[in-house]
Amino acid sequence: MTKSIKPMKIAIIGASGHLGSAIAREALARGHDVTAISPKASDLENGHVQGLDNAILTIADLNDPSSIVRAITGHDAVVSAVRNKSLGPETHFLRDTAQTLLTVLPKAGVSRLIFLGGGASLLDSTGHPASEAPWFPAEFKDDAREHAEALAFLRAADTPVEWSYSSPSVVNFVDGAKTSTYRAEARDTMYPDLSPKSQLTTGSYTAAIVDALESGSFIRQRFAVGP
Repeated sequence: MTKSIKPMKIAIIGASGHLGSAIAREALARGHDVTAISPKASDLENGHVQGLDNAILTIADLNDPSSIVRAITGHDAVVSAVRNKSLGPETHFLRDTAQTLLTVLPKAGVSRLIFLGGGASLLDSTGHPASEAPWFPAEFKDDAREHAEALAFLRAADTPVEWSYSSPSVVNFVDGAKTSTYRAEARDTMYPDLSPKSQLTTGSYTAAIVDALESGSFIRQRFAVGP
């Protein structure tokens, strides 16, 4: 973090997960104050998640909105890094999560939200979502639908919350450290210039999330992150 950027208090819901914990580590490395939120103490304690020693560990559950209000009050921003582990054609977990967050953030006096979304709703060269392409894996279609529902809900909401919805590259998104080059743009289309060798690492994706928090970019927009 550069000296010109004021340290922020960032609450991360889902901080015990793969991407949530990576965002927490990136924010801590830049000098921000991080509250790591999870519904179960065992997810955060006893070294279960590495690199969060300097974070405040807080137990709160989206099924108990008042606990989320208590956990995020006094923060500058909230990052939602949750995912549905019980997918099915009738589940609407991510849309319901978005609805809960737009309700509780104003109650907690927090105006900024970044919602980690999916890339499968990005449009390909035919103008259709990537999730409808023949190559898209069938086992991820329910996940893609849930992410698209959450984005649609955010866009339709009449809310004071300054939300942003992030989409990683839908292809070649791999585990790895932050690279020297990555890009983030407000867009609904896939990056057309990706080569088979281009890869967006999880480190670069999470760095782009913290960049957006620091810069205040992409208010009430979806932004796509690519290599």
